[in-house]
Amino acid sequence: TTRVYSEPQPALAALLSCDRSVVHCNVKKASQLVQDTLYAMGRTSDEVESRLFFKMLPASVLAIDVLQDAFPDTPSVFLYREPVQVLVSNLRFQNDTKSGPGPYCTSGMKKNSFSNGQLSEQLVHKVSQLGLHPDDLSLEEFCAAYLGTLLDFALYHGSSDANSSNDAATYPLALLDYKDVTAESLLDLFENHFGLPAPS
Repeated sequence: TTRVYSEPQPALAALLSCDRSVVHCNVKKASQLVQDTLYAMGRTSDEVESRLFFKMLPASVLAIDVLQDAFPDTPSVFLYREPVQVLVSNLRFQNDTKSGPGPYCTSGMKKNSFSNGQLSEQLVHKVSQLGLHPDDLSLEEFCAAYLGTLLDFALYHGSSDANSSNDAATYPLALLDYKDVTAESLLDLFENHFGLPAPS
């Protein structure tokens, strides 16, 4: 059987432990923390459990280099869908206090939050190409830039033309469009990407 974790905070915290505001972020140390955290979460006395599956929050893609270093041969899948649908899904929490503090994509919209971190650097670069700065963006524009930056990370590490100097091209990250999720595509993932027998 397989143990499944959905968006576990300990795993995300371990992945994002590498301080991106530091020029020489210690990926090896963060990688070891990820290994230790996932090992602890995977411990079991059930002899039937043989596999571990994690569904992670989108922000985890920012630490894909840490995950790559921790588990270089473990296949991963980045599931994406039409950006407008994701944006609408995020923004619907804007004024709904019952759903939480607000849209997930606006978690970085804080004063002085754009000077630190890998996401911030890439996000600033993305919007600066349009002659803008994150502080000048509306909530909707910021969310669009945020989601686009996350997708850029996934596309870079999941595409064959990625920079081979960091082994991104060989990391087993599959990109799957939500609209292409079918029984056939999932069976293909099981067999050809994860190397597992198709579920009966």
